[in-house]
Amino acid sequence: MLYQERKLFFALYDVGKHKKKWQFAIYGTSDAAIAETATWFWSLPHFKGRKKAGLEIGYCRFDGVPSFDFAALQPEQLARILDANPQRMITIDEGTWTVQQAVVLATRSYPLRLTFGRKIGDFNFVDNGTAFVEALAKRKSLFGIYALRPLQTQYLVKKI
Repeated sequence: MLYQERKLFFALYDVGKHKKKWQFAIYGTSDAAIAETATWFWSLPHFKGRKKAGLEIGYCRFDGVPSFDFAALQPEQLARILDANPQRMITIDEGTWTVQQAVVLATRSYPLRLTFGRKIGDFNFVDNGTAFVEALAKRKSLFGIYALRPLQTQYLVKKI
């Protein structure tokens, strides 16, 4: 019960016909400690031989109140996570993400498959996505797939 106020939920899963999903929660005394633990887990190589893997960040909350400050996840930690599994599908369901994190998400040298706000729709950038869009505009290579759930009503999927 000491750590109930600070937690981060995530799931790792295989994509495909026989989808397997493992759900996790990280509890800690500080957001920085949780971010470091999440970085370690999320940087592990996904199951050997599996090309279609997924990471779902912040997939559920019990009380409707965010309990992890995503600003604690440093840009270099986010880069390490993305670089460890460049083909992984990533869903970010919650959190307010910084300008620096947005730039990291938009500037990887390989195509990403990102979905923002898929389930609970409580995802946003501190600058309303300006830095993300500006960084995307400067890309020389294809981004991959970017999906978001605007207004919590429907999916907008755009290949960039």
